[in-house]
Amino acid sequence: MIPGKTAKKAQFLPNPQLRLREQVREVMRFHHYSVRTEESYWFWIRRFIFFHNKRHPRELGVAEVSAFLRMLRHHLHEDNVQRTMKSSVSRSSTLPDGDAAASPYLF
Repeated sequence: MIPGKTAKKAQFLPNPQLRLREQVREVMRFHHYSVRTEESYWFWIRRFIFFHNKRHPRELGVAEVSAFLRMLRHHLHEDNVQRTMKSSVSRSSTLPDGDAAASPYLF
């Protein structure tokens, strides 16, 4: 390798006549990813497709990716809030005197 040059990663174009799932599988196998990694990628690809009403990813662009990531961030935030609230309620119910109203954790 020439100093200062980075190695180019091999490019692989899957067979366009195959269904998307098989195209993903071909690319993953070409790059020697594990089956579990392939399953994980496919899970997120499917989630992305279903979020956009089953439109093919080829039809989607940067705006759609941003919308999907915003949705994920929103749901992650909601899950964290719910976990925090559940934890607060759990702590209040374990007070020694059983007085949940005196708990500083309830809002």
